[in-house]
Amino acid sequence: MKRSVLLLLGILLIVLGVVSIGALKREIRISTNVTVSKSEATSFRVLSSAEQISSWMEGITLQETLVEHPENVGSRYRLTQVDGSEWEATVLDLEDNRRIVMLLTDPRAEIHIEVELFPSPEGTRVQIDTITRGSTVFYRTLMPFAKRSILKSQMRINEHWKRLIETSIESLVGEWSGTDASGSEQLFEFHFDGTADWKVSSSAGEFQLKNLLYRRNTLSQPQQLDLTGFQKGPLAGMTLFGIVDLSRQDTLIYDAAAGKPDDASARPETFSESATVYIRIR
Repeated sequence: MKRSVLLLLGILLIVLGVVSIGALKREIRISTNVTVSKSEATSFRVLSSAEQISSWMEGITLQETLVEHPENVGSRYRLTQVDGSEWEATVLDLEDNRRIVMLLTDPRAEIHIEVELFPSPEGTRVQIDTITRGSTVFYRTLMPFAKRSILKSQMRINEHWKRLIETSIESLVGEWSGTDASGSEQLFEFHFDGTADWKVSSSAGEFQLKNLLYRRNTLSQPQQLDLTGFQKGPLAGMTLFGIVDLSRQDTLIYDAAAGKPDDASARPETFSESATVYIRIR
């Protein structure tokens, strides 16, 4: 009898110990990283793309858009796994070419994921920090025993992301510097939300145009890049119809001509000697 009581007390203490661990350690923090040969802008474009939200978890068979915002922050998606369970993914924050924050939730747990991009000699280091929290006492109790499997899953996701980034088309997002045929220094900054800033410095002075709109057609050969939204100067009310080459790492070749918004015949068919070569500076 005494032995049975001691055995029951021992089991009870073990159960209480496990529960107390779960109560005290309510989250699992994991930090991993992967290095890719592509630029920060390309890595950002791939990982922040709405089409790639499903790659943030393993075993996703269906992705549905619940709420979509033009700048993507606040957009929500439903992700369905192989076993039928559903997660909701919310884009919490985006910082061009620098940072992506995502929240994944279901009735059992929530996963806060922060991705930061850093330049490295090999290209870009992608830093991934995840915080997994159990939503109920039962799942919080399991947290201490799940760290290894969560880490293995994240490492597989990292390798998948690396393949996606390495095989992606180069991104425009970022800052580009070049000198045109007249000797003027030019700086383009393309933003994630489809806007661009253009700064030109020459012997005659300096001017800057902000909040231009850019549209890129990656299916045409060569690719097309048009700029609109000119409010002042000789390009006011016009569209800059251009062609662009991004086939070389961190290099952009752009040739364009202005025309009326409904007349794309102004667009160059091939790159001329006056085409400007830009180098990515961020």
